Amino acid sequence: MFGEILNAWPLSATGYAFHHQVLEKPNGNLLITVDKTGIATKEDFIIELGRTAGDVVNVWDFRESLQYNRTAWTTDTEDWIHINAVEYDSTDDCIIASGRTQGLVKVDADNNVKWIMAPHRGWGLAGNGVDLTTKLLQPLDAQGAPITDAEVLDGSENHPEFEWNWYQHAPQKLKDGTLIFFDNGDTRNYTTNELYSRAARFKIDESAMTVQQQWQYGKERGVQTYSRFVSDVDYNEESGNMIFSSGAVNDDGPRHGKIIEIKGGTSDVEFEATITPPKTNGVTFHRTERINLYR
Repeated sequence: MFGEILNAWPLSATGYAFHHQVLEKPNGNLLITVDKTGIATKEDFIIELGRTAGDVVNVWDFRESLQYNRTAWTTDTEDWIHINAVEYDSTDDCIIASGRTQGLVKVDADNNVKWIMAPHRGWGLAGNGVDLTTKLLQPLDAQGAPITDAEVLDGSENHPEFEWNWYQHAPQKLKDGTLIFFDNGDTRNYTTNELYSRAARFKIDESAMTVQQQWQYGKERGVQTYSRFVSDVDYNEESGNMIFSSGAVNDDGPRHGKIIEIKGGTSDVEFEATITPPKTNGVTFHRTERINLYR
């Protein structure tokens, strides 16, 4: 709270450089989104740093586990995935990575893909030769039936009860096993016809390889809460409320941020703040967190 540095872990000697996020694991080690120095691509590695010695104890190279030449969302061959967040799943010692221009992917400690949550367009072989079409999650409707519409699977159309994630940020696995994240909506359905971002909650059945949308908020707000990059979603375990934070809104006037608290499982807004900084480079905030000053 007072800005006192308690510890530091320099990365200069590791061959990696920090960007976006560091996450503390239950064992105290640190998961870090990084660039690997000296290679032609960027923002496509995650490392685990030992808390005591500051040594690299594990490396996830997404050029190997994913398809670095997939161009469904981007033609940028350098920043081909743009990993912007990492979440840890303590139930099976896996991580969930958010690749802004590829989708959400869960990998184990040996960098093997468990599942991919993204529109099905353009997937093929990973760098290590694995057929990634076998790792794609099958969407379900509200009744639990598979959605088989080819355009929905491709991402070119939405289903009334299911929409894919587009350029997402901030995945968080909740205690009940569901996954929440900020669905930015950049080039949603491969167009710019309808601009909106969402806070969204999904249930993933890893044994059946299915995904079912359980709740969303933001689509009804349109450009008022649309942020094509950055942004955050958090769940308040005590109240059951969701905090939906659009970090770079540009609907009219100066770019600003929105922080909205929604009553759990509804679309009822309990709190809303608009933050307009005196000077901005386009981003008002990247993440927001609820904290208690008195404990």
